[in-house]
Amino acid sequence: MLRRMNVVVCARRLFGVCTAKRSVQSLSDVPVVYVSKMKSVLSANKVSFEDGFTCLTTTSCPVGCRKDNSYSGNFYVNKVTGLFVCHACGQMGQWQWLERRLTDMKRLKGDISPPVFPEQSSARPESVPDDVLSRFQPASTVSDKQLSKCLGLLGLKHVKREQLARLGAMVGKSEILLPLRGSNQNIGAWKHFFRDDANSLQENMLGNRLTGQLLLSNEEAWHSDNVVLVTSGADLLALTSQKVPAICVEPQLLPQEVLPRLEHFKQICIWFGEHQLQAQRVARKLGLSRCRIVRAPELRKGPHEVLVASGDKLASKVKLAESLLHPAIVSFSNLRHEVLDAVTRQDKNRGLPWNRFPALTSVLGGFRDGELTILTGPTGSGKTTFLSEYSLDLCQQGVSTLWGSFEIRNTRLAKTMLTQMAGMNLEKNLHRFDEFADNMEQLPLHFLDFHGQQPLKTVMNAVNHAQYVYDLGHVIIDNVQFMLGLGDSESRFIDRFYRQDQVIQAFRSFATATNCHVTLVVHPRKETEGVDLTVNSIFGSAKASQEADNILIIQTTATSDMKQRKFLQVCKNRFSGDLGIMQLNFNKDAMSFAKKTTPVKNMEVKSPKEEEPLEVHLDLGKSKLDQFELFMKTHANMLK
Repeated sequence: MLRRMNVVVCARRLFGVCTAKRSVQSLSDVPVVYVSKMKSVLSANKVSFEDGFTCLTTTSCPVGCRKDNSYSGNFYVNKVTGLFVCHACGQMGQWQWLERRLTDMKRLKGDISPPVFPEQSSARPESVPDDVLSRFQPASTVSDKQLSKCLGLLGLKHVKREQLARLGAMVGKSEILLPLRGSNQNIGAWKHFFRDDANSLQENMLGNRLTGQLLLSNEEAWHSDNVVLVTSGADLLALTSQKVPAICVEPQLLPQEVLPRLEHFKQICIWFGEHQLQAQRVARKLGLSRCRIVRAPELRKGPHEVLVASGDKLASKVKLAESLLHPAIVSFSNLRHEVLDAVTRQDKNRGLPWNRFPALTSVLGGFRDGELTILTGPTGSGKTTFLSEYSLDLCQQGVSTLWGSFEIRNTRLAKTMLTQMAGMNLEKNLHRFDEFADNMEQLPLHFLDFHGQQPLKTVMNAVNHAQYVYDLGHVIIDNVQFMLGLGDSESRFIDRFYRQDQVIQAFRSFATATNCHVTLVVHPRKETEGVDLTVNSIFGSAKASQEADNILIIQTTATSDMKQRKFLQVCKNRFSGDLGIMQLNFNKDAMSFAKKTTPVKNMEVKSPKEEEPLEVHLDLGKSKLDQFELFMKTHANMLK
């Protein structure tokens, strides 16, 4: 089974901290699996199966994990990755192991020892401390007075005792716990409801998330053919209070291990409120033929807020969900809600802001799904170091990230990111290493285990696999030139410009199809020393600059004291058209560019000695490059 690469193990070795060895499987080690081959192997071994929405399903384990008939459960094989899951014993593993097992059983005519399954993840849910649970009582035994008071304080007056009892809820004075269960129905964590200091209803997790493998639902939901997927416990309580079957999942991640549990549903309504892009990703993963999405603007607040605000029947709202069965053919009626959303919610559509680079946020607006960003700059200008911090900022805000570094080893990259996360030189602060390393292990961060030139097909197979498994929101490729490696026979007939265009087109299509942001590092062509880079300096044909939504250039200039100054220039911004520059000051101990950044937006800056903005006279007849050079020369002293 594919596991997340432990980014901290490499860094521990660099810093001289001893750790136990872990078995890590990289994305490059995962072979491509085709569903046609899986069907052929199962049929050849006389294993009857049903071709479902996401899995091939058999009624019993084909490798005989259970010799008795006292316990049974379905056996699932994922149609995309080949991951198998046996609900009879809870084991899982890769298709290659299952194929070898079936082959051995056929060769030995079933006279084979019981299976030894592949090693499973050691992650286990953490138990909630007894002193926390002691504050709660089962919903079935708590007094009517305490229950009514608690529900009133939380704004959940529509919830009944019987409903909470069926969910296995625990009730406190002003807080509620709902259990999250795994595939074996054992409690793995708790969803905690409480009021914060601003008197708004909040939810958090007590115990490990187990990467989204724990679900919140009542028993009735699993016996229905139709279900509504929501992202909060309050939404689930609102729906189940009106006897609408619902399951609560995490909007950012729907692991492949969960898919078998949702396989039997014939129709799935996805009501994710404002998380529309995540809803589309989940629909594609679960199968567009059975999924519908609640997209109406008046329903973007989620079931709980709709019920509190209007008291309407939620079952009638669920019927308003729309199908995405034909995403390639659309009319304005399909786009109407998105257009209204773009008009009325401009601030949120600007994207996720960078906490470390507010000046970049002021120009670009934010980090937006489905876009393609190109970063270029001279050799040694700090492209990888900047991009490391740029992506770490987003990853710390929950953006699932895949790093593909072909130029430097993952060990070195992980060390840089860990230092940037700590904000200090960890070689001089080894006593704090474990503190930051433990925090970094919790980030949704993954790495491609490639180095040097790689064929495009190999890289795209790994990227698509990671997108399916980890629900990626950001893919970084450093750099495109290392993906131009082909066999000698192909190299003689295809020039490098054409090969680079193929790479750009592949990632452009990937970003659009999956709503995943892609950042590509492209080296510039050789320019005259001392001349600033422009959009035309990007290596290759014009396709890179044409396909990109954003183009960032790291500019370097030498000062009179022979020191090098760096600026990040936004040369293209398809979202708003705003352009500008941001000064980059490097902190060597923290490996960070985040401090003391000075934005220059729309070619206007403020002098440190004057309150009024400097007047910049631009000649409309000149190119943007000429305007920028004029600005830099005019205000060189101020920028120094």
